[in-house]
Amino acid sequence: MSSFLKILALSVLVFSSAQAQTLETQTFEDQFGEQISLTEHTQWLVFAFDKVGGEWVKTAFEEANVTDLAAKNALYVSDISAMPGFVTRMFALPKMRDYAFKVALDYEGAQTANWPRAEGTVTLMRLDNLNLVDVKQANSPEQIKAFLAQF
Repeated sequence: MSSFLKILALSVLVFSSAQAQTLETQTFEDQFGEQISLTEHTQWLVFAFDKVGGEWVKTAFEEANVTDLAAKNALYVSDISAMPGFVTRMFALPKMRDYAFKVALDYEGAQTANWPRAEGTVTLMRLDNLNLVDVKQANSPEQIKAFLAQF
Protein backbone atom coordinates (compact mmCIF):
# COMPACT_ATOMS: atom_id res chain seq x y z
CA MET A 1 0.00 0.00 0.00
CA SER A 2 1.39 3.40 -0.88
CA SER A 3 2.21 5.94 1.82
CA PHE A 4 -0.60 8.18 0.59
CA LEU A 5 -3.20 5.41 1.02
CA LYS A 6 -1.88 4.56 4.50
CA ILE A 7 -2.14 8.19 5.56
CA LEU A 8 -5.62 8.45 4.06
CA ALA A 9 -6.79 5.29 5.83
CA LEU A 10 -5.35 6.49 9.15
CA SER A 11 -7.03 9.89 8.69
CA VAL A 12 -10.40 8.23 8.13
CA LEU A 13 -9.99 6.14 11.29
CA VAL A 14 -9.00 9.17 13.38
CA PHE A 15 -11.88 11.24 11.98
CA SER A 16 -14.38 8.44 12.64
CA SER A 17 -13.27 7.96 16.22
CA ALA A 18 -13.44 11.71 16.83
CA GLN A 19 -17.03 11.68 15.66
CA ALA A 20 -18.01 8.75 17.89
CA GLN A 21 -19.52 9.77 21.20
CA THR A 22 -20.94 7.89 24.13
CA LEU A 23 -23.30 9.60 26.55
CA GLU A 24 -23.28 8.86 30.27
CA THR A 25 -26.09 7.34 32.29
CA GLN A 26 -27.52 10.17 34.34
CA THR A 27 -30.59 11.26 36.21
CA PHE A 28 -32.46 14.52 35.69
CA GLU A 29 -35.41 16.10 37.41
CA ASP A 30 -38.60 16.48 35.37
CA GLN A 31 -41.09 19.35 35.52
CA PHE A 32 -42.85 17.67 38.47
CA GLY A 33 -39.68 17.33 40.53
CA GLU A 34 -39.48 13.58 39.90
CA GLN A 35 -36.39 11.71 38.74
CA ILE A 36 -36.13 10.74 35.09
CA SER A 37 -33.08 8.98 33.67
CA LEU A 38 -31.01 8.58 30.56
CA THR A 39 -29.98 4.90 30.57
CA GLU A 40 -28.54 2.28 28.26
CA HIS A 41 -32.16 1.47 27.32
CA THR A 42 -32.77 4.96 25.89
CA GLN A 43 -32.83 4.69 22.10
CA TRP A 44 -34.14 8.11 21.08
CA LEU A 45 -33.15 11.47 22.51
CA VAL A 46 -34.59 14.91 21.76
CA PHE A 47 -32.48 17.76 23.13
CA ALA A 48 -33.54 21.41 23.21
CA PHE A 49 -31.34 24.13 24.66
CA ASP A 50 -33.15 27.39 23.95
CA LYS A 51 -36.68 28.78 24.14
CA VAL A 52 -37.45 28.51 20.42
CA GLY A 53 -36.26 24.90 20.28
CA GLY A 54 -38.41 24.06 23.30
CA GLU A 55 -41.43 25.57 21.57
CA TRP A 56 -40.72 23.51 18.42
CA VAL A 57 -40.53 20.32 20.48
CA LYS A 58 -43.77 21.13 22.31
CA THR A 59 -45.55 21.80 19.00
CA ALA A 60 -44.20 18.62 17.39
CA PHE A 61 -45.06 16.46 20.40
CA GLU A 62 -48.59 17.87 20.63
CA GLU A 63 -49.25 17.44 16.90
CA ALA A 64 -47.89 13.87 17.03
CA ASN A 65 -49.87 13.10 20.22
CA VAL A 66 -46.71 12.14 22.11
CA THR A 67 -47.44 11.40 25.75
CA ASP A 68 -45.36 8.47 27.00
CA LEU A 69 -41.78 8.76 25.78
CA ALA A 70 -40.53 6.08 28.19
CA ALA A 71 -42.75 3.47 26.50
CA LYS A 72 -40.81 4.14 23.30
CA ASN A 73 -37.40 4.18 25.01
CA ALA A 74 -37.19 7.90 24.30
CA LEU A 75 -36.27 10.93 26.39
CA TYR A 76 -36.74 14.65 25.92
CA VAL A 77 -34.11 16.77 27.68
CA SER A 78 -34.18 20.54 27.91
CA ASP A 79 -31.20 22.63 29.01
CA ILE A 80 -32.86 25.51 30.86
CA SER A 81 -29.67 26.83 32.44
CA ALA A 82 -29.86 30.15 30.57
CA MET A 83 -33.28 30.88 32.07
CA PRO A 84 -33.27 33.02 35.24
CA GLY A 85 -34.35 31.02 38.30
CA PHE A 86 -37.38 33.16 39.09
CA VAL A 87 -38.64 32.80 35.49
CA THR A 88 -38.18 29.03 35.74
CA ARG A 89 -40.11 28.81 39.03
CA MET A 90 -42.82 31.39 38.33
CA PHE A 91 -43.57 30.78 34.66
CA ALA A 92 -41.76 27.93 32.90
CA LEU A 93 -42.33 25.06 35.34
CA PRO A 94 -46.05 25.76 35.85
CA LYS A 95 -46.47 25.91 32.06
CA MET A 96 -44.51 22.66 31.56
CA ARG A 97 -46.67 20.87 34.13
CA ASP A 98 -49.54 21.18 31.66
CA TYR A 99 -47.62 19.21 29.02
CA ALA A 100 -48.84 15.69 28.24
CA PHE A 101 -45.22 14.47 28.23
CA LYS A 102 -42.31 14.58 30.67
CA VAL A 103 -39.34 16.87 30.20
CA ALA A 104 -35.97 16.03 31.74
CA LEU A 105 -34.51 19.36 32.87
CA ASP A 106 -30.86 20.36 33.02
CA TYR A 107 -31.01 23.32 35.40
CA GLU A 108 -27.27 24.07 35.44
CA GLY A 109 -26.25 23.09 31.90
CA ALA A 110 -23.48 20.81 33.17
CA GLN A 111 -25.25 17.53 32.43
CA THR A 112 -25.64 18.32 28.73
CA ALA A 113 -22.58 20.54 28.24
CA ASN A 114 -20.83 18.06 25.95
CA TRP A 115 -23.89 17.01 23.96
CA PRO A 116 -24.05 17.87 20.25
CA ARG A 117 -25.77 21.19 19.59
CA ALA A 118 -25.95 23.85 16.92
CA GLU A 119 -27.42 27.28 17.45
CA GLY A 120 -30.99 27.67 16.21
CA THR A 121 -31.71 23.93 16.19
CA VAL A 122 -32.96 21.01 18.28
CA THR A 123 -30.63 18.02 18.46
CA LEU A 124 -32.20 14.66 17.58
CA MET A 125 -30.19 11.58 18.52
CA ARG A 126 -30.52 7.85 18.01
CA LEU A 127 -28.67 5.79 20.61
CA ASP A 128 -27.53 2.21 21.01
CA ASN A 129 -26.43 1.43 24.56
CA LEU A 130 -25.65 5.16 25.08
CA ASN A 131 -23.52 5.29 21.91
CA LEU A 132 -24.59 7.95 19.43
CA VAL A 133 -25.63 6.16 16.26
CA ASP A 134 -27.14 9.14 14.46
CA VAL A 135 -27.34 12.87 15.20
CA LYS A 136 -29.47 15.35 13.30
CA GLN A 137 -30.16 19.04 13.82
CA ALA A 138 -33.81 20.07 13.34
CA ASN A 139 -34.82 23.64 12.68
CA SER A 140 -38.60 23.21 12.63
CA PRO A 141 -41.40 21.29 14.34
CA GLU A 142 -41.91 19.38 11.07
CA GLN A 143 -38.38 17.98 11.17
CA ILE A 144 -38.90 16.94 14.78
CA LYS A 145 -42.17 15.20 13.85
CA ALA A 146 -40.36 13.31 11.08
CA PHE A 147 -37.84 12.11 13.68
CA LEU A 148 -40.67 11.07 16.01
CA ALA A 149 -42.20 8.96 13.24
CA GLN A 150 -39.16 6.66 13.48
CA PHE A 151 -40.13 5.44 16.95
